[in-house]
Amino acid sequence: MEKKPTRLDSKVEEVSAQHSAPEYLPPIVKNNTQTLRYQGDLDDHQAYLQHQGQQEQELKRAYVSAAKDKVAELKKLLARGEREGINQEQLEFARNKINALKQMQRQLEAELASND
Repeated sequence: MEKKPTRLDSKVEEVSAQHSAPEYLPPIVKNNTQTLRYQGDLDDHQAYLQHQGQQEQELKRAYVSAAKDKVAELKKLLARGEREGINQEQLEFARNKINALKQMQRQLEAELASND
């Protein structure tokens, strides 16, 4: 005996169709980047400090590189927000975020230049 669809069944199907999966789902993967572990003698304090300094320099370079891309992306979103009429408070927040990223980028670039 086959069950006849009810109004409730059709409503459930309608709501389910409206709440389907989002258009974009970010990939879920393990982070395959590995930091270099210190391979030297742990009793050699100077060598370990040099290793830490190198890691810090790499982190600063990575931030500078990522900040360039992020600033470009945020500028596009800001322009879109201005076109679509987002409120001024949100636009100002975005501008402040862009300026903070640029300021940190300049600071890190100066630190990298002074260490070279």
